[in-house]
Amino acid sequence: MDPQHSGRGLRTKRADQRRSLPTTLLRRVEQTLREALPWRPGQLKLGPASPGQPRSPSLSPADEDGLRSLPGGQVAETRISISVDGSRLRLVQTARRRVVGWGCVELPEGAISGGTMADSQILGTALDRVFSAKQLPRKRTRIAIPAVGSAMKVLPVPWLEDEELQQAVSDEATRLLGYSEADSYLWWQEVPGRRRDRRVFVLTCPREPVVVMIEACELARVELEDMDLGILSAARCANQRDAIVASVEGACVEAVAIANDLPVYARSVLASPPTREAAEDLLPAEISLCIAAVEEQRTAARDGVPPPIYLCGSAARSQALAERVRIRSGRRPSVIAPPLFVPSDLPAAEYAAALGMAIKEPQQD
Repeated sequence: MDPQHSGRGLRTKRADQRRSLPTTLLRRVEQTLREALPWRPGQLKLGPASPGQPRSPSLSPADEDGLRSLPGGQVAETRISISVDGSRLRLVQTARRRVVGWGCVELPEGAISGGTMADSQILGTALDRVFSAKQLPRKRTRIAIPAVGSAMKVLPVPWLEDEELQQAVSDEATRLLGYSEADSYLWWQEVPGRRRDRRVFVLTCPREPVVVMIEACELARVELEDMDLGILSAARCANQRDAIVASVEGACVEAVAIANDLPVYARSVLASPPTREAAEDLLPAEISLCIAAVEEQRTAARDGVPPPIYLCGSAARSQALAERVRIRSGRRPSVIAPPLFVPSDLPAAEYAAALGMAIKEPQQD
């Protein structure tokens, strides 16, 4: 469909320029995983989802309905982008920067625990069932995962040589972000720009969910091209220099503040008690923290323009939640407009994390 009739504009140039947004985890951890896991590519075989349950590519009627807008098939130059959102998978099929299909399926019980991936066997079986039933291409797949347990921050660091700088970043990540070499991955990148002080963007991510996701893809024979955190992928879909992006999936609240094209603040919180209602109660306060973080980082030239707020995932469906955010922040959530061709009936805000993976530039080695 022509984007001029879809209500969603194109801002492709800015998206193409955002190659430095430091979010990719997969390539930095791949070698570590290959050394740590007791298998090698191609060695794993997908077994039953549970004892006595035969493997089957068939979908339930509910899943068939959720995937009705996903045509599937081996379309030329197609790519599948997936987001793990609470207890469901959202899938987007794209070809040449155009969305050609989308769909959503519920994950079986046990696949997700505590807001993140827990069982690679169950998750791998679910992936295989969707790819088999819709005859989707298994190469060049991109996946956005929940940010539970992750932390990120822009840190000031001294002017040191490379090896000393690496140690300084690790020490600061341990002190400020709770980084543990045994349990987490660490990724950092120097923030470009001319200034007296040196700054780096630092991201830590727990090892276990990454391992589970990669193992699930291996079990399902899905070739994983890229992986990212869902809330950062949704921010890429928003395609704004300054923005607040937030989501609620199940009992988990995730929010990120983008300032000058960099995530300067992010939180992923499991509500207590672990209910959807408790998570929605937390969201307005988390957005207020993000607004403060953006305003602290912005230049004087843009001080008079408040950063837009975007509600993504399941949160985008709730008008009552949007009104609570408006009352707390003083502004209404904005309508997300992905920088690619999308059909007018695609609920882009709900699929923001998957769409963000679809538009992501290939990682530069």
